[in-house]
Amino acid sequence: MTFTNWHKNEPDNLGVLKTAANVIVSVFTGDWKDASAFEIPSQFVCERVQGPNYSWQTLAGLELYFVAKRMPLSMATLLCQDMGGRLFEPRSIRQTHEVRMKSRQFGLADFWVGVSDSAIDGK
Repeated sequence: MTFTNWHKNEPDNLGVLKTAANVIVSVFTGDWKDASAFEIPSQFVCERVQGPNYSWQTLAGLELYFVAKRMPLSMATLLCQDMGGRLFEPRSIRQTHEVRMKSRQFGLADFWVGVSDSAIDGK
């Protein structure tokens, strides 16, 4: 992962389970916050890899599917995989901004992304 956009004082590793956390992006600020996959369900955005078309939205050079239903990370990951995709992986500020703006149209407030803070957890 070369692109990051951590909120001030993040990652803070304050999850209840104090394990490597996955990342939630705020639709309103674009900042990243670490959150334990076991603590809170969140909305999510799938990024198409292959497979059938489930009304994917073309945006920022990607095909995306926006899910407003809150789910734990494990369920969100499986749903994306079942649809031939993966959780959206932010690659730049511009791309993340475009996805955030589109997310608002689908009623998302924050969403899981396919990155984690495991490389810097505990540092």
